[in-house]
Amino acid sequence: MMIFIIIDALGWERLKRIEFLDDIMPYRRPLKTVFGYSSGAIPSILTGKFPCEHGHWNFFYLSPQTSPFAWIKDKGLIDNRLVFENRYTREIMRRMSRYMSGYTGTFSFPLIPFDGTNVSPGGYFSNFDICEKKWLFNPGSLDSTENIFDVLTREAVSFNRYTYGTMSDSAIVERALIDMQKSNSDFYFIYFSEFDECQHLHCGDEDVISRKLQWYEDSIRKLYYASKDRDSNSTMIICSDHGMAEVIDHVDIMSHLNDLNINLAEDYLAVYDSTMVRFWCFNDNAREVITSLLLKLDCGSILTDNELKDMGVFFEDRRYGEIIFLLDEGKIVYPGMMGNWRPRGMHGYHPDCPSSYAVFLSEREPEAEPECITDIHGIVKRVMSTVFSSRGGAMS
Repeated sequence: MMIFIIIDALGWERLKRIEFLDDIMPYRRPLKTVFGYSSGAIPSILTGKFPCEHGHWNFFYLSPQTSPFAWIKDKGLIDNRLVFENRYTREIMRRMSRYMSGYTGTFSFPLIPFDGTNVSPGGYFSNFDICEKKWLFNPGSLDSTENIFDVLTREAVSFNRYTYGTMSDSAIVERALIDMQKSNSDFYFIYFSEFDECQHLHCGDEDVISRKLQWYEDSIRKLYYASKDRDSNSTMIICSDHGMAEVIDHVDIMSHLNDLNINLAEDYLAVYDSTMVRFWCFNDNAREVITSLLLKLDCGSILTDNELKDMGVFFEDRRYGEIIFLLDEGKIVYPGMMGNWRPRGMHGYHPDCPSSYAVFLSEREPEAEPECITDIHGIVKRVMSTVFSSRGGAMS
């Protein structure tokens, strides 16, 4: 039996300073994450491939032909800023967009401030589609490649999944402990998501963070020993998708752009992610004006195509951005897609930043030393092969 646990946002910079399951998980090392957010990192863990291969990177990408929000633009009654900024009508629009598109994956509706622009919310969002059209933790969730659940299904490995879509972290532990006693599944996948939110809200508050980590340590011990009670040869692997940096500064790029003699939606489009701004330019003047502005800013840099290729996030069709401006570690775009929320912690910086590194923990040393979160998929398959070796088979 195998237990595979992901703890969202558990970074190496934090883990290396503390004792955390050292006695039962003696093998531990930092892993380089993929550039971006969990929307790209989690598929990379599940598939062993980079975003340019599996197709999922940042949440929004340019595709007006397939946008699930196009209907809003056609409804003049609701396509205005006041309706859009009301949390109740926003939630109605989000649910209707998800229902009409048939998407089953994560489906958010960012709160971008439209003050100072000449575009309506519907006119803006109707240009974009979202990458996670299917629930990631199901077989067949990625159209271009298989995930670990496809492998398990193909090899007839019985498995249980516990994720944020249906349960809190505490409910996950309770359910998994019961299932380990009652079921005969060979594979238990557990995704703990709440440490990410905890750090967004409380990064820098060591008391709060330490208490949360202690809860994870206590809970994982229960899972570990429950698995050993059922199967003395069981094994456990723990990893994360990225780390977390403390926010030290806020950068208002939107105001700079609104002051330029170019118009949003007419001359260019921009997505204001937490740590980067992604641009699509519709004419040479907009491209030159925007590039000139960004080069003058001392808070970040424009990523070159070679840099994007090295990080595995270059897309020939530029669906995720023609110009990508990345902020320095600890700085965030404000205001941006999170509206007026000011988190204390953020991730999504360059993978080489100290705060970006993820973790890998195991009770057994893997055959090959992992370097990146994309290596986890292969390790999981090799570990599970030991199950099949006793049945006269091996994972392909």
